[in-house]
Amino acid sequence: VFYHPEDSFLDETAVLDGVTITKGSASALSGDHRRGGGMYNEDASPTISNCIFIDNDATGSTSYSYGGAMLNYYSSPSVTNCSFIGNTAGKAGGAIGAMYAAHPVVIDCLFDGNVGGIESSGNGDGGALYVGNSCSPLFVRCDFLNNEANYNGGAAYNSGDTSLPTF
Repeated sequence: VFYHPEDSFLDETAVLDGVTITKGSASALSGDHRRGGGMYNEDASPTISNCIFIDNDATGSTSYSYGGAMLNYYSSPSVTNCSFIGNTAGKAGGAIGAMYAAHPVVIDCLFDGNVGGIESSGNGDGGALYVGNSCSPLFVRCDFLNNEANYNGGAAYNSGDTSLPTF
C-alpha cells in the first residue's frame, strides 16, 4: 500500500497520521513487492502515528516474505500509538520486520493476532516481530497478544548476534 523505495528520501518530516491500512498484499514472488504488505520502507524513516494496520500480508514468497504489515530495511521509522491486528508474513514478522541496520522506535502500540509463517518447513519466525542482523529496534509500552509463529518466537524473533532489540 505504501512503498517507500531507497530513493524516496523520506525522513521524520514525512508523517502518516490517523490512517487505517487494510488488506494490503505484497504477493510478488521476487523483488521488493514480496515484503511489507501494508508498508515497505527502504532507507526511509517516516513518522507513523495513530494508525491501524489490519489484515495485511506479505506472502508471495514464503522464503523471502517479511513484515506482513510493515518491513523496515535500512530504515528507522517512528511508530506511535498504532495497532497491528491480524497481519501475516510468509517467512517472518507477521506485523513488523526489521532488517539490515533498521532501528525503528515503536511506542504505545498493540500487536494482536499476527502470524509469522504460513508453512511449517522452517519458515515462520516472529509472530508479531522479526529482528534481523544489525538491527536495534526499541519497543516501549507495547502489548503483544495472541500472536503466533509456525517455527520460532510467537511474539518476537531475534536473528543474529548483531541484533539488539530493546523492550
